[in-house]
Amino acid sequence: MTQGGVSPDIWSYNIMIHGLCKNEMVNQAFELFDIMCSKNLVPDEVTFSVLIDGLRKSRRIDDALELLQKMHDGGHPANIVTFNILIDGLCKNRRIKDVIENFEHLSTKGYNPDVQNSLLHP
Repeated sequence: MTQGGVSPDIWSYNIMIHGLCKNEMVNQAFELFDIMCSKNLVPDEVTFSVLIDGLRKSRRIDDALELLQKMHDGGHPANIVTFNILIDGLCKNRRIKDVIENFEHLSTKGYNPDVQNSLLHP
């Protein structure tokens, strides 16, 4: 892509990061994420949600919680999709205290968390 004189944008990076995560290559996805950020491209909610989902599927739930905090600290509030991904991972890892904290956080932000949706998320 860059050889043809076209620089990848956030959409391109999100697609590549998603593909890496889907193929259980989360570490490589984070390497690409770092490259993206070094090019002054700002990650969006999709970028973070894809990475958090990759971490969830890799059972790296503490890393997912850390990334959620970085997302928040960087001025990118998580959306309901991101929280559903995270809550699903927390439930599957029997982290009930963290589930309750995230549900409470969602409620204070005006979201209506959907327990059924969170528990059924693939």
